[in-house]
Amino acid sequence: MRPLLLLLAVPAVFVAGCTTSSHSTATPTSTPTTAPAAPTSAASASAGPVDTGTPSGPAKTGTPTGTKSSGGAAGTATPRCHTGDLKLTLGRRGGSTDTKFQPLYLTNVADRACTLHGYPGVSVVAGDDGHQVGDAFDRATFNPKVTVTLAPGDVAYAILATHDVGMFPAGKCKPVSVRGYRVYPPDETKSIFVAGATKACSAKGVNVGNVAAILIHPVD
Repeated sequence: MRPLLLLLAVPAVFVAGCTTSSHSTATPTSTPTTAPAAPTSAASASAGPVDTGTPSGPAKTGTPTGTKSSGGAAGTATPRCHTGDLKLTLGRRGGSTDTKFQPLYLTNVADRACTLHGYPGVSVVAGDDGHQVGDAFDRATFNPKVTVTLAPGDVAYAILATHDVGMFPAGKCKPVSVRGYRVYPPDETKSIFVAGATKACSAKGVNVGNVAAILIHPVD
């Protein structure tokens, strides 16, 4: 596994590659070194083929003020964030020509504080039925997991890393158009659809994306 980025908010190494030898990978040509900008006009988690988690409260616009603590499961004093507590949005994609990084923002839209710990489950989906394309994203296992506490309106994020489908032979990749992502917040069984039209490899084990552990967004 090869490191792709270092995040400033919490020391972290994000590996773009795969966790099993059957996955086809590529070497990145650039490495982001800063946390993503706060979400502004990013694509929103709108209704879509697999949108089963509707935010349960009004959207907040305050400055992120959440806290982080290293390691361990979420504490008992503050409940974990459930799918209905969160609004998910995508930030701007960046990176090299072949390797793209994109922040996935998780905003607490509930009227109470909640915690997130670990990794969201992410897969690419297509069609009106929201069927999964290819493999679910691998976890970037070198990224340290931290528990983040989000007050109402606070923002956390996880970085998604993918390679351009043009890096792989068409016959091996079998590229198809996809509509976006199915995302499960940590420890949740209800997903949210996040729109993000792009191309993806439909062949199993080819061009498998990576998702980093969730971090608190730094205060502006």
